[in-house]
Amino acid sequence: TLPHIVQYSPWLVSLFVDKSFRSQGLAYRLVERLEWEAFVKLKIPIFYLWCEPNLAPFYAKLGWIEFDRSPYVNYPQVVHMKKQNPFI
Repeated sequence: TLPHIVQYSPWLVSLFVDKSFRSQGLAYRLVERLEWEAFVKLKIPIFYLWCEPNLAPFYAKLGWIEFDRSPYVNYPQVVHMKKQNPFI
């Protein structure tokens, strides 16, 4: 865990698309479905994630907002992002 952000939960964790399936919109569809499950089905008010800096623009296009950058374990820097439930 990241000690300074343990209060942020729930998290979108470990989304990975194999190279052979990339550039087909699969990651977009997976995130969209996860958001639907979180926001509509589970009625979660806010959802969090962390990613490597090069992936932050992808999530930003989907409406995620950066709120922190910090080092983590073997990563020189990770980006912490959040998205509010648009249905509440």
